[in-house]
Amino acid sequence: MINLAENLDSSDNYELFIKTGTRYQKLKILDLMFVKTEGKYIGLYFKDGKRLLRISLANFLNEAIPIKLIRVHKCFAINTAFITSHRPDEIMIMEHQIPIGNQYKENWLNYLKTQDTESGSNSFE
Repeated sequence: MINLAENLDSSDNYELFIKTGTRYQKLKILDLMFVKTEGKYIGLYFKDGKRLLRISLANFLNEAIPIKLIRVHKCFAINTAFITSHRPDEIMIMEHQIPIGNQYKENWLNYLKTQDTESGSNSFE
């Protein structure tokens, strides 16, 4: 069960409520680094740890969340704000290596092109 609520204190402070057992745990959505499929669940990797949620990755990505998640593999979607480095076949988010799947390489290249256009630099060099 996902419940997204905007904190009234700040427009940049969104919270995600995730059901854990009989309680809902409040997490800051801006701290979400990446999402990974894990069987019938997805792992939500935050700066302070991992939480499991029973939903498909596709359905989670269709939720209205206020961060930029890019699907780069059949099992991974990343928050672009946490990218520390990248190579043609993988992305580093902190100490986590995220593979870039052939089917999703176009998504990744499109993201890089938009970054080049916005910053005036060239990520391909």
